[in-house]
Amino acid sequence: GSVTYGAFNTNAKGDFLDGTPNTKNFRLDQNGNGNTYGKNQSFDGGSVKVAANYGVAIGDKGGSANFTTEYINKNKTLRPAYDFRKGFGDASIQGFNLFGNLSLPVSEKTQFYAFGGRNYRDTDAYAFTRNGGERVVESVYPGGYTPRITSNIIDNSLAAGFRTKTASGWNIDLSNTYGKNLFHYYIKGTINASLEGKSPTEFDAGGHSLTQNTTNFDFSKNYDSVLSGLNLAFGAEYRTEKFTIFSGEEGSYATYDTNGRPITNPTTQSAPTIPNPDYDP
Repeated sequence: GSVTYGAFNTNAKGDFLDGTPNTKNFRLDQNGNGNTYGKNQSFDGGSVKVAANYGVAIGDKGGSANFTTEYINKNKTLRPAYDFRKGFGDASIQGFNLFGNLSLPVSEKTQFYAFGGRNYRDTDAYAFTRNGGERVVESVYPGGYTPRITSNIIDNSLAAGFRTKTASGWNIDLSNTYGKNLFHYYIKGTINASLEGKSPTEFDAGGHSLTQNTTNFDFSKNYDSVLSGLNLAFGAEYRTEKFTIFSGEEGSYATYDTNGRPITNPTTQSAPTIPNPDYDP
């Protein structure tokens, strides 16, 4: 096992205008709404990683299993930016990863194998700053705000198969691999301005996922007597894929009218705020 720690120096070199976000005396206050400044900081992006590995023999014919796990906790980095994006820098990440390998002999020339794992990441990154205008409700965020895009990312995979070698020297491998990626967004420190002061400040914004399954059947054989060695290989694969996009809660995408109902007919409904042409053309 191992434990590592690292951090980044925040003293960026360059000619920056006075008041540039994330320079001396103008470092974004991460405990605020993303539009105020806090204390100077010499280091950021502190990262702690803890990893462990364990292997074990199975039986007395060469079987084995091996497992690796990793935990990571990394803070945000903030670098010189602009008023329209005061939170410029890398996202914070919390993650846990687990992966395993298995090999079991079935006979003298046949082996069963499997490997797979699960990765989980919880990320948190700043989006573009809302400094004022129709998208800012001053009673909730005086002077504006910088919303945060957080996401839960989950990767799962599993592969299993048999490989064998025939008496005539052919290597045969039959396997199946399944994997799925899930990306789910949650927006925090934000607002739906059309709800004004009644708006939540966090939303489930939906996400997307990709599932893939492949089945492989492979053959190969090496001919030592041809030239300096000739390897002949061929095979077949059957693959299925499914991509899914799922919506979040209504408040994450709807514009509401003056009665608090989602606008479905702009000719008869109007929002309490005027859409910002820079974001809603």
